[in-house]
Amino acid sequence: MEDSNEFRAEFHAHPFFEFERYSFEDVINEAGKKNLDFLALGRLNRDIYPELQKHAEEIIKTGGYISSIEDKIIRITNKRTLCDVYIPRMVESRREIDIITIGKSSGFEDCKTVEHIINKTLEEDEGNIIILDHPFVEKDKTFKNIDKNTEKYIENLCKKYAGDVFLELNGYCVPWMRKLGGLIFAGKPAEDCNKKAIELSERLKQEGYNVPVVSDTDGHFRYKWSLGGLDKAAMTFDRDKVFENASIPDYTNLIGNMKKQIMEGNYKMKPLNEIYVGALHQFCNFALPAMFPKTFKLPRA
Repeated sequence: MEDSNEFRAEFHAHPFFEFERYSFEDVINEAGKKNLDFLALGRLNRDIYPELQKHAEEIIKTGGYISSIEDKIIRITNKRTLCDVYIPRMVESRREIDIITIGKSSGFEDCKTVEHIINKTLEEDEGNIIILDHPFVEKDKTFKNIDKNTEKYIENLCKKYAGDVFLELNGYCVPWMRKLGGLIFAGKPAEDCNKKAIELSERLKQEGYNVPVVSDTDGHFRYKWSLGGLDKAAMTFDRDKVFENASIPDYTNLIGNMKKQIMEGNYKMKPLNEIYVGALHQFCNFALPAMFPKTFKLPRA
């Protein structure tokens, strides 16, 4: 039984509803089973929040759920268990590096750079969450290390936006799989990108810059069975602090409250070695499609 005052959040998950292997209701039920309160669902360079709003409208018709569908957050309540799942606007955007924005998922078409996306996201709401997504992974070659120029770019970006951006610990970046993949596809073992993110965060802190690390799964859920990994790298917050001065009915400031708690260090993550999905999960849902993009429909998120 989970602590009733815990609020569990997964900031990075990719559903593939178009495959028709599972439904939106399946995702909501799995989140409920895992006591997952906040689930950010998105895709790469595509805003799916309008689609999620439609799914929420449909789930009401089953009679088993109550739904509050707002501009920034969808709240789904299971009538039987009385459990709530909050689904925010989220998108993963690819520019110089990959970046996740939670609270804003559209209007980035004219944004040519990561900085432009960050500025636009903060202009809309300073409480929006911004995550530099697996920053030490080469964006177009998963098993390749980034170069020194990109490392410097990331460090400068963190310094410029300290207090507003986080570094991601990614549940799909399994260290031994990255090493092996690097040897096979790049001729050199890929580094442990999560440990590098931690090292950068700690070094920046010593220099006076607050850029915390956050953990998320980055699940590419191509199959119904893979939903079992939905919360593998989820974070835990104090529920009272997340709902402090909650704006009802849109619950918009849940996002800002979590951002505040992260910046103040008031959150919990699993030990690094426990956030990773299993090898079969990662291989079937990500590695295999990435290796054979012409064979698999939608090989990336």
